[in-house]
Amino acid sequence: MNFTRITTIAACAFFVTVAAPAQAEVLTFDDVNTNSYVFPVASYQGFTMTNVGIVKGSSQGAGYSAGVVSSPNVMFNGNASLASISSASAFTLNSAYFTAAWSDRAVTVAGFNGSTQVFSETFNVVSSGPTLRNFSFAPITSFTWVSPNNSDGLGHIAIDNFTFNAASAVPEPTTWAMMLIGFGFIGWSLRRVKQVATVNFA
Repeated sequence: MNFTRITTIAACAFFVTVAAPAQAEVLTFDDVNTNSYVFPVASYQGFTMTNVGIVKGSSQGAGYSAGVVSSPNVMFNGNASLASISSASAFTLNSAYFTAAWSDRAVTVAGFNGSTQVFSETFNVVSSGPTLRNFSFAPITSFTWVSPNNSDGLGHIAIDNFTFNAASAVPEPTTWAMMLIGFGFIGWSLRRVKQVATVNFA
């Protein structure tokens, strides 16, 4: 394999690798130092939070403790009312683990792109352990959660391991261009090798 071919292959690998989608990220909330809980939390890892708290699950017991997926913390909606997480840039909400803090009940999760509602889902969660819910709706800039049946005032919902993809995971025009350049190099290299092989054979 000559130097030209090595250089070409390296260039192809560079362009295709740079253009590859970003991996999903997981927010565990475990790096927040809590003796018991922190409320309200205004921001976390680039997200703006409204009516959101972070609690050490074992310090509260019940569903908070049972809802811990990665130790020690979980997130919750303060005062058992509507809470939201938003970002200045769009993202894909992939999944999260939901647990009823005190008693089994329904939870409604809604996603928004700006002021436009993209989706809304209502599902049941229990206090004995976390329920994994997959969404994969994109793009959104915020999502909310609340228990619609909160007449008892105990509609606190714990969330752990919120998984998302940043908007950059969806190829933008410049990314597509880099991918096309990379694949173009691959095509050119294969054609070049074939031509050289034909000449040598002749």
